Amino acid sequence: MITGFYIHTMNRHTLLVFFLAIAAPAFSQTPVVLNDSTSFISIGKQVAVFEDPTEMLSLRQILSPEYQAKFKTSTQQVPNYGTKQTSVWCKIKIRNLAHKTWVLNVDFPILHTVTLYQPSGSGYVSEQMGRSTPFQKREIKNRSFLFDLKIEPGEEKVLYLRVENHICIFPLYISTVGTISARQHPVDTVYGVYYGICFTVAFYAIALFIASREKYYLYFFFQVIFFFLYAMIYCGDASHWFPAFAMPLTNYGTPIVSMGSILVLLFFDAVLKSKKKINTASTLFLICEI
Repeated sequence: MITGFYIHTMNRHTLLVFFLAIAAPAFSQTPVVLNDSTSFISIGKQVAVFEDPTEMLSLRQILSPEYQAKFKTSTQQVPNYGTKQTSVWCKIKIRNLAHKTWVLNVDFPILHTVTLYQPSGSGYVSEQMGRSTPFQKREIKNRSFLFDLKIEPGEEKVLYLRVENHICIFPLYISTVGTISARQHPVDTVYGVYYGICFTVAFYAIALFIASREKYYLYFFFQVIFFFLYAMIYCGDASHWFPAFAMPLTNYGTPIVSMGSILVLLFFDAVLKSKKKINTASTLFLICEI
């Protein structure tokens, strides 16, 4: 009887441990701790993620036990779901121990839709942005997607982020607006130099075309324009500098870079044919001279 009771007790104990081991991942998410020494933190491996290929699930469904159990801790510093149309939910637990105004930075400006759900009272409030969101309508004016985190000092909250795109890559950072702007400045400088070079080269190419009527200069001009537009879309500057003109193009980034690549091929083809004509003419001239 004692042995039987011991075995029975051990079986129940084993089952309990087994159940807890299965259930643990759904409840053991480590919070992102923000304190006074925090200035900029990448949280890619501190979020729980769930992919929704149907792109149809609502927050109410995501909050249900059925879907809460499907969240898994991210293993990537930068969540990357490849080149496919999908949506990804991120569960972010944050504990604020500092007296700072924090923002969540989703640093991939070509994302189609980015929605952040933050607890408020008995429910959640949402804020949505995307590559087609005009710069003027963003709460925080930045080429990247910045969300104001409404977390008071000493609070711990669980937020949900939904990302939708055909290239689902999204670096996640938490910092202050000032720190993010300072980190963006060197990159913005590089892009500024690139834009300046594009304008100069494009002007020079169109001037040469007008003077010579050689069509490869026209191909070169348009390829520079297409790559210039794609760079502005990719880095998020299109919505800032040319909202009326460039914003409709943000949904056509792939066709734009494809057209640029085709024009590169047309340019080299035209140059090679022109050189062939020049060589042929030179040969004939030498024969005539002889």
